[in-house]
Amino acid sequence: MTAFPTFPDTSDCVIRLASSDLSKEELVKKIIALNDAGHTVQLFDANNINSRLHILGAYVNARVSFQDKSNVSKTIATEMLLFASMTTQISEAIRKLGIKNTKKFIVFADCEESYSSARKLFKDVEEFRGFDDDIKVLREMAEARLGN
Repeated sequence: MTAFPTFPDTSDCVIRLASSDLSKEELVKKIIALNDAGHTVQLFDANNINSRLHILGAYVNARVSFQDKSNVSKTIATEMLLFASMTTQISEAIRKLGIKNTKKFIVFADCEESYSSARKLFKDVEEFRGFDDDIKVLREMAEARLGN
């Protein structure tokens, strides 16, 4: 019988909106070094990601692709970028969703330890909510109106 991949836990994932005083090249180089050291940290262009679900879905798909050995890239972080941008070409994924500058971007880390390792690289950090919170509020309003 074929074993199905286990569904990755996303409860420890950290998603933040941030900026950095580093150049884009310096920041990306340092993030790559963290990923090479065993952490999973990815940066996304804040103008092209609208929800936490988009990022978490990419993470889950990336983890499952490594479990079932269907991954295209060598790291979960890069695989996430591929899933989030809906392409199998790394250069295309970077063009679509990679950070464009260090003024405003989204940081994803798979756990608090990974985030803590990268935190010193960022400034002006705040929680990234996206439109997920709007959907939650709309659902609560609809349920209240329907008496659920």
